Amino acid sequence: MFKNNQGFTLMEILVALLIVSIGLLGVASLQMRGQQITFVSYYRSQATFLADDIMDRMQVNFQQAAEGAYGLNLNTCPNVDNLSTACDTSSCTTDALKDYDLNNWCFLLRNTLPEAEAIIEWNPVINEYTVRICWKNILDTSKTGCDIDGSEEQVWHHIAPQI
Repeated sequence: MFKNNQGFTLMEILVALLIVSIGLLGVASLQMRGQQITFVSYYRSQATFLADDIMDRMQVNFQQAAEGAYGLNLNTCPNVDNLSTACDTSSCTTDALKDYDLNNWCFLLRNTLPEAEAIIEWNPVINEYTVRICWKNILDTSKTGCDIDGSEEQVWHHIAPQI
């Protein structure tokens, strides 16, 4: 009557292909999510390096730092196109060094983090700076900036050096 069928039918092959395709889509989705989380971690690390950088600059120029001169309001970061070399090879006044530090730091900030903004607040009562760095949240691109909830941000506190 009927011969014994050997091998796979076309329907079995299509079902197996569908199952493998769904599995591969899941793996690709996990890979993409892992990359996004890696970028978030990278940006947080860069923000930490930048905050340490400006705090080190304040330690070097302690006279201006102790007077609160390193304060920076939202959207007042100087918009410079390249790193300054003004104080690299010649001596600078403490005020010129402060401007040099803020210009170069703002350049690094804008070229390291996506749509970065910074606020540096000086509290003379407790002699403390608060450095707040915000950047575009790559996991939720509708939220960006220091004045919007949901932006990526980190905040550091730094005691100003005494004169």
